[in-house]
Amino acid sequence: MKPTLFIAFTVIALLIFAGTAFARCDYVTGDVNGSDSYNGLDITYGVNFFKGGPDPLCEDCPLCPGWWYCGDVNDSCSYNGLDITYGVNYFKGGADPIHCADCPPTN
Repeated sequence: MKPTLFIAFTVIALLIFAGTAFARCDYVTGDVNGSDSYNGLDITYGVNFFKGGPDPLCEDCPLCPGWWYCGDVNDSCSYNGLDITYGVNYFKGGADPIHCADCPPTN
């Protein structure tokens, strides 16, 4: 391979890596009802979802396939009843929500 072609491929690979390494998704951790904030209404929406209601209203995120990432508040990289429990505890003075490390939010 010619040196200039090798350098070009290396630069392109570095740019792609840098773009994905620092990519973030525009969402608020815990916001499953699409209101751009995390509050008690998200807990209610989540309980309704687990009882058969509509899916969480998460923006598309190229880093995280599916919609689960916006509801994950306990860093499990999934959305389940434990996130509801963690959220209730947070609103009663417990630990702050923790997003999935694989899907960092911009806010």
